[in-house]
This record gives sequence, structure tokens and C-alpha cells, in this order.
Amino acid sequence: MNTIKLGLVFRILLVTGLLTLLSSHPAVAAGSLAGNARQGEAAPAGSYLATPSDSALATPFTIPELPEGSTPPTLDGACGKSEYYGGLITGFTDGPSGTGTGIVYLLHDATNLYMCIQSPVGTDSARFDSLYLDPQGDGSTYTFANPNDFSLRLDFDGNKNTFVGDGAANGWTDVSDPDNNLWKGLATTGSSGDVAEYLLPLANFNIYNCVTLFGIAGYHHWFSTTGDDYGWPSGQYFDQPGTWQPVVLGGSGCGYAGNLAYVYKNNTADAISFFNSLSSFGYTVTLVPLSSVLATDFSQFDLTVIADDTGDLNIWGDPPSDTAAQVAQIVASNKPILGLGEGGYAFFGRLALYIGWVNGWHGPEDYVTRAAGSPPAIFSGVGPDPVQYTTSPTNSVGIDTAISHPANVTLMAMEYPPVDLQPHATIIQQGCRMLWGNSGNPNLMTEDGYQLFRNTVSYTRRLNCISWSIFLPMVMH
Repeated sequence: MNTIKLGLVFRILLVTGLLTLLSSHPAVAAGSLAGNARQGEAAPAGSYLATPSDSALATPFTIPELPEGSTPPTLDGACGKSEYYGGLITGFTDGPSGTGTGIVYLLHDATNLYMCIQSPVGTDSARFDSLYLDPQGDGSTYTFANPNDFSLRLDFDGNKNTFVGDGAANGWTDVSDPDNNLWKGLATTGSSGDVAEYLLPLANFNIYNCVTLFGIAGYHHWFSTTGDDYGWPSGQYFDQPGTWQPVVLGGSGCGYAGNLAYVYKNNTADAISFFNSLSSFGYTVTLVPLSSVLATDFSQFDLTVIADDTGDLNIWGDPPSDTAAQVAQIVASNKPILGLGEGGYAFFGRLALYIGWVNGWHGPEDYVTRAAGSPPAIFSGVGPDPVQYTTSPTNSVGIDTAISHPANVTLMAMEYPPVDLQPHATIIQQGCRMLWGNSGNPNLMTEDGYQLFRNTVSYTRRLNCISWSIFLPMVMH
């Protein structure tokens, strides 16, 4: 690492939908995907059934947790509030001609995912329902469904078909022969309407309780003629996973490690990767876009994570008007902060900390070594030095440790090999702030790197934010 960074090339990502949906789609932005109503309560057309626990889901930036039911539904092509009691229930506009109301029911039992779509009876004999599934939850990074996305179709003549996307508009490939055994379903029509009920073994789709962020949608297709489609959540973009509802499976064991905020700008691919990894560590994760920092109470979190894409050098947040207020809103909680890569470095620079701008240099790194005096907890379960922590060299910030540094600074991990005998720390703590200098997301980490990151999060989350001095920045290298 021997180049001084004078300007970071901004990475341009396609951010159509999935996490943008959390703040822009009317239904989701209202935070209205909530638990089942009390038995006997009616759902207004197009609205979500509510319970007194609504406030827990009211923020638009919390991925809705799909509740774990006490009694699994029976796969019989019939559904209702009593059978899906405790689950998530939502209404959507349906036929005829947009005047009817359909209902989607969702529940899981930690082994299977259950979904039921109940609609007015359609008139086209070829009509069908489809459950759309993005098991990876990465639909915001492309436009049309790809081969990892599913359309699970049931028609009302008893047929069942499995399709996967082909990357084109309304492009689907029939994979029923090998993949129909991945799931079960039953569709019926009668006095209760058109009903399609699904049972998906979670393991078949690599979906895990508390951990996996995935996208899901339900549609009632060809109500009166080909193309007369209705569904949830968007009602029209059934071939675009970025418009499907992102959810994570909830349960009694979820979030046991703490409550985290992840502040990001627009890099949804990184946000998904960190969400999945942090959730797998046992944390409840709230995704907070920069645009909503001023409306977020950070005192509710045990730790705030500042994403790499939130800043560059001396620029952080939404300058020029909101930066100072955004920084103050986060810091006012007096809770630990973990800064990632360039964004973390810029954020700590706004606080005039030694571990922030202007005390770093920048370049590709993939190896670190233990710093002298590093707490054993940071490298617990990690292999011997030098440690390869990313699969290939990835942009990283290193803090110059040759210059005098404050007493509340602890070196955790050093760049390897050092360049021109100039020691720089890639992981470094100051008070209750920690800089993880690497810009890569967990998908780029090695097994040792993943463990090192997990240890760093756990260690930082337990730091005690007492009154500590603010130190002036040092000379830039």
C-alpha cells in the first residue's frame, strides 16, 4: 500500500428497488407490514391487518420479520386469519378491473415457509397464481429475474410448475422436472375465492431462521384475460425482484447478540451482504439510509455501523447542509460506533479523531498481522500471522501509527507487509470508536477474515462510551 489517495472514484450501482423499496414504496414506507389482527377483525381493502405490536414495525428501515407460528398451517388450499394467526397478513388490489381485494398470508415454523394467496374468483380458465422468491435477497442489484429467482406456479386445474428467471423481461425457464419436488402447493376455487397455498421447506432454498434476507411476492395472474395481473407488493413488476418484499424469518432466538444500525448511502449490495452477516452473528439489524439519519433515534441501538459508501476523505454524509447535523444525531446516542472503510474514516475525521481523516493512506490490501498489545478477543479463532482476511487485495485505509497518538488509541491489526517500514493500522480503536479500514463486504472475506470481522463487531459493541477527549487530527500522510 504505497499510494496516497487523492480522490475516491465513486462506484455507481444499480439500486432499483429492494432496499430503496423500504423507503419509497408507499406500503413499506408506512411501516405497515404488521402482524395478524385479532380473530374476527376485518381488513380494509388494500391495507395491512394491525396489532398493538405495530409500533415495533413502524420504522420503514427495519426489514420486516416474518413471525414463527405456534401451529403450522395445513396445506389444503384454504386459508384464513385463524389458521395463519400470528403471521403477516396483507391485502392487495385484485380483479375484476382493480375493484376486488386479495389477501396474502405468510408464516413459518422454522422448518417450512407457508404462503397463501386468496383472491376473488377469476373468469379466465387459464388463470394461475405464483409465489415469487429471491432466496439471495439481492434483487436490487439487477433488473429482471435471473436463474437464482423462482416463480412457483399453481393453476386451478391442478397443475404445478416451477420456473426460474432468464434475465429478460418476463423471461422464465420451466424447470419443473428437476425442481417441482422442492416445494408443495395446492390451488382451489369456490365460495372462498381463488386460493393458492404453498409450503416451502426452507433448507431447499437455503433460507435460514433469523439470518437470511430474501425477497418474496405473490400474484394472481390472468384474472379475466392474459396479462390481467394483480399482486403484492407492487402489483405489476412481478418479473423484477427489486420490487418484491424483503423479509427475514423471525423467532424467539433472533437478535440475542444486540441491536445494530447500519448507516449506508446507496450501496444496497453491500447493505444486503452486511445485513445477512450481522444477522447470522445474532444481531437485529436496522438499515438506515443517510436520508433518514436525522429522523432516527440511535439511542435504541447497541452499536452503529457506518458503511464504506457514506463518505470519502473529508466529505461525509449529505453535504453541505446536513453533514454536521447527521454526525451529531449519531454521536448523541453516546453508543459505540464501528466505521467501515472510506465512510468510517471520513466519519471519524468529522469528529477530529486520530483514527479518521487526515491520518491515513489508502490502497489495496488483503493481509494483516496482530498488533502488539492487541486484545486476544479480536483474533480469537483466527489463524496465525500473516492473516489473509480478504480473498483478493481490496481498497483499505491504514492509519499512520508512527506519529504520536492519543492514550485512548489501541492498535488491533497492522497492514502486511509494511511499506517502506512505515507501520499503518487497518483495525484500530479510539475510545468507543473502531475503524475497520477495509472497504470490502463480507462476500469478499476469507474464513479468517469473517471471524476477524465478527470478533471486531462483538468487541466494539461492548465498548463503554464514557466522556473522553476529542483529539485534533494529525498531519496527513
